[in-house]
Amino acid sequence: SPRLVLLPGSHQDRRQWEAVMAELPAPLGLLVVDLPGHGLSPALPPLPGIPSYARMIWEVLDGEPAIGPTFVAGHSLGGMIAMEMGRQRPRDLAGVIAVEGWPHHQVAEDAFGSRMYDTLSPELLARQQHLRALATGHLSQAQRDQLSSIWRHWDGTAWLRDTALPVLTLWGDRGRPRPTLAQLHLPERPGISIQWQAGASHNLPLERPVAVAQAITDYINGLTQGHSIPARSV
Repeated sequence: SPRLVLLPGSHQDRRQWEAVMAELPAPLGLLVVDLPGHGLSPALPPLPGIPSYARMIWEVLDGEPAIGPTFVAGHSLGGMIAMEMGRQRPRDLAGVIAVEGWPHHQVAEDAFGSRMYDTLSPELLARQQHLRALATGHLSQAQRDQLSSIWRHWDGTAWLRDTALPVLTLWGDRGRPRPTLAQLHLPERPGISIQWQAGASHNLPLERPVAVAQAITDYINGLTQGHSIPARSV
């Protein structure tokens, strides 16, 4: 059966995916990886970055042999790491799923005017802050600031333009007009699928877990069972 690797976003750990995992089908092999410095993972490395994080996660996966095709899905920073994993070892993945994972840091401003959480209810905002404290509250402020800057030092646009690896990107439209491909820094070509969640924002695993689980399930089923995958879905 397919294996799905889930990567949380920055200042989040495996608990960010709990509601999504509850909606995923049982036959799917799940592996959730806390990013270095987060949750139960070892201490933050001296020079954390997306390429080094991707290599560390590959080391974990190499110790957990898969019996079927491997898909990797990540939220935010985790989505960027998922894409970097595809850049590093495309033959070892069947597909990449980036949930609000920026191809380039400028997407935050160009596509969304840096609006991240304006559709979250007070209850979900409190839940998000609670999960952040559980994931990285043990770190110093300097370390947390370092983590908060990692996403600004990576560019996946060339890889997305050239890769043959299937990629699904999930976005929340913030209840506003949807950005263009250029604003998302995404190429328009077969193999890259785009799906929107209306009236949702950046933390889709928290805000729309059922929809995220369904999108991931449909995407994996489509690729493993030979179904067609829409190039652009709204």
